[in-house]
Amino acid sequence: MVMTPLLFTQEISAPRPSALAPPRGWGRAGFAAAFVAGYLLLDWISFIGPMQALNITPWNPEPALAVALLVLYGQRWVPLIFLAALIADFLLRSVTIPFASSLVLAATHAAGYSAIAHLLGHRLRIKPALQSSEDVLRVTLTIVAGAAVMGLLYVGVLTAQELVPSTRFLAVYLRYWIGDSVGMLVTLPLLLMLSDSGRRRQLRMIAGSPITLLQLSLVAVTLWIIFARGHPEQFKFFYLLFLPLVWISTRHGLAGAVGAVAVFQASILVGVVVGGYRAIEVYELQALLIALCITGYSLGISVDERRQAADRLARSERLSAAGEMATAVAHELNQPLTALSTYASSVRALMESAGIQNQTLLDTADKIRRTALRSADVVSRFRGLLATGEPNLLPAALSGPAWNAICSCKERADIAGIRLVLDAPADIPLVRLDPARIEIVFRNLIGNALESVERTATQSRLVSVKINCDASSYAVATITDSGRGIPATCAERVFEPFFSETPSGLGLGLALSRAIVESHGGRLWAEPGDHGTLKFSLPL
Repeated sequence: MVMTPLLFTQEISAPRPSALAPPRGWGRAGFAAAFVAGYLLLDWISFIGPMQALNITPWNPEPALAVALLVLYGQRWVPLIFLAALIADFLLRSVTIPFASSLVLAATHAAGYSAIAHLLGHRLRIKPALQSSEDVLRVTLTIVAGAAVMGLLYVGVLTAQELVPSTRFLAVYLRYWIGDSVGMLVTLPLLLMLSDSGRRRQLRMIAGSPITLLQLSLVAVTLWIIFARGHPEQFKFFYLLFLPLVWISTRHGLAGAVGAVAVFQASILVGVVVGGYRAIEVYELQALLIALCITGYSLGISVDERRQAADRLARSERLSAAGEMATAVAHELNQPLTALSTYASSVRALMESAGIQNQTLLDTADKIRRTALRSADVVSRFRGLLATGEPNLLPAALSGPAWNAICSCKERADIAGIRLVLDAPADIPLVRLDPARIEIVFRNLIGNALESVERTATQSRLVSVKINCDASSYAVATITDSGRGIPATCAERVFEPFFSETPSGLGLGLALSRAIVESHGGRLWAEPGDHGTLKFSLPL
């Protein structure tokens, strides 16, 4: 049997500014090149009906790519956005712009996108998954207001450089505002969702659903009805798109609404190019698309929140039933644990009074007493949790409860030959938490990880606990193991009370852990994969 020591790595590094791991080395250069290529591709695809051959088009999606980059990876990428905007002006514009003017316009774009991303990621603290109506409303209002301010700056620079006549300032400004607003409203929510693993799974499930094919068929028929008419008649039938949008949004929630709006936008642009529409008609269609976006997103997030509320209620009812039983068990355990501590103290007192000098027995008695007292304290707090559900929040480092939980599991890990690793940077901000209850969470999650590794025949026997920060100002704890991973079909079921994959398990640990984390304003979830991964986040 291999006895593996416990490792504690105290890394001094800045908290990561994003939910995604930033690339490093050559990967960083490849990532930058991919972004510039994507930016230029979106600019080229959307360069339809430009006003005065400038970057003022009915649909402008590249700002969404720039804002998503800054929200997810941080402000360090602002120079890359400046470079991409500058290259786009030189390669894709049919009108020659003085180099100095191009520099000012690129700087205006980079500064504007940086301000929008800073507002979304740091001031408003939106979560990329967009799981609340507050986040959706903040994104929508920030996009519309940000595009309005950007339009004033951008068109103002064009006017000052005499690239746009001052008499046409208002007309150019309105078209810029519509193009950027639609581009970001359609594209930014989709990019943010694709950065979240849960939303990616949901989008894959929607794409593979048979009913999605029927919904897309309805969209195609609706678009044919709209574009088969003559130009003056089409606007009367544009509102037919609300029918499939309402169906998709109520069926699939916000993810479905975001996907549907993207399909609408792509289809409208194809119809515009094939039909040879005048620019003014295209902008009118895009203005109507803004109404579609806002309607679809509002309905979709309402459906999501209703489902989340129903799920929380169902979990609460199941956990309440489990709590009644657990309270009775805790009551029955409290007295034996207290008696065990008393007997251990009595053994030590009798040995000392009899003059028995056996240090091993004395140390064992002390260990029994300390373990009994610690267990009694956990039981007492467990009963208090089930009785009140209100944690006693104090500013504390998340690494403290994690370290205590790892120490309590060390002996079990040593016997099984499993290596325990804690990676907790020293400069993670303090979190308002109940240390004892969060320790219960860590003990449950680490215990599940140890059990998974014990059941798996593998040479690499490892359980790691990693603590960092994400883009939404949340502290995130990640518990991974080298055992068998959690299937996607069980990613939510494992948190249901009495769900257990082992005959000896009660199926209450993860359900209780989720209840504790949610009482702190956080979230606990499982990530499917080849190896077990459980994460929970707490607000800073």
